[in-house]
Amino acid sequence: MASIVFRFPTVFPASPPSRWRSLCAELALYAGFYLVYLLTRGLVYEGDRQALANAETIISLESGLGFFFERPIQEWTLAHAPTLAVFFNWVYIATYWPVILAVALYLYLARPLLYVKYRTLIAVHLCLALLLFVVFPVAPPFKTGLLADTIQLYGPGFYGSESMAFFYNTNAAIPSLHFSWTCILAWLFLRECEGWYRYLGLGYPLLTLAAIVVTGNHYLVDALVGLASIGVAVGIISPMGRVTGRLRRREICSPVPFGNQPASVAHALGKEDESPQRPCTMSQPGGIWPHRGWRNVGARAGFMSSRRRAGSAGSGDSTSAPARDLR
Repeated sequence: MASIVFRFPTVFPASPPSRWRSLCAELALYAGFYLVYLLTRGLVYEGDRQALANAETIISLESGLGFFFERPIQEWTLAHAPTLAVFFNWVYIATYWPVILAVALYLYLARPLLYVKYRTLIAVHLCLALLLFVVFPVAPPFKTGLLADTIQLYGPGFYGSESMAFFYNTNAAIPSLHFSWTCILAWLFLRECEGWYRYLGLGYPLLTLAAIVVTGNHYLVDALVGLASIGVAVGIISPMGRVTGRLRRREICSPVPFGNQPASVAHALGKEDESPQRPCTMSQPGGIWPHRGWRNVGARAGFMSSRRRAGSAGSGDSTSAPARDLR
């Protein structure tokens, strides 16, 4: 399924019908992933027995390595700062899907090439996570009885209730999508925002890490596996991005059929039986991830940041404007 995301347009067209088709394609992609997420729930192991056994394995692993800190952290919070527990409950809920969807909508409308890059990364990461959910289901810490479910204890009780359990996988603790996707967004903020405040994005995954531990929804290993799976997803996307870049360059550098040239050009060239080659000036790959090619494509499409545009304009380069646009 990961390859599906590469077949959607990387530059959204300007005409309203094409924009609507592109939007419908993206919504269909999200709906498809969510449907697969629900269908893979309990596909191999039914019930909670195997998930609880795997949770005990995770706890034993952390205890053996000396970093099973989830229980003392939650016990201290509930005993000395219950208000902080309520705060982390809302952090766990409000800083996940609302932030992700808001950023996705902004990128889709304002930075479509950047949207495709990060949407692809999250989609491939989700494919890896779904595989782990199927073959290695893990119950969250509060299901083991060692930790409390602070969301049900302090509210809002509707989140994670039995009536809501139909809409999500209750044994999908590892990897933590909460932590993984906030790390991806933190990387986005760090690379794309300008000014000192972009470093505030680094606090986003740290806040999420505290929330997933205090609320009893994830283990520390879940966060570590989430980080590792991001690296695997990048490793999968990198060669696919290079292939995409080569195909894009081949399309741009392909011969132009001579019949499409004006008659005056054919007469001036005096080679009516040959097909002149289209000049190719793309020296950088146009793949989605992780090379500089997507920056060049973004510059050609007009999505370069104002600071980079100012730097390009003031560089004093003697290259002609068309050549700079294609560079």
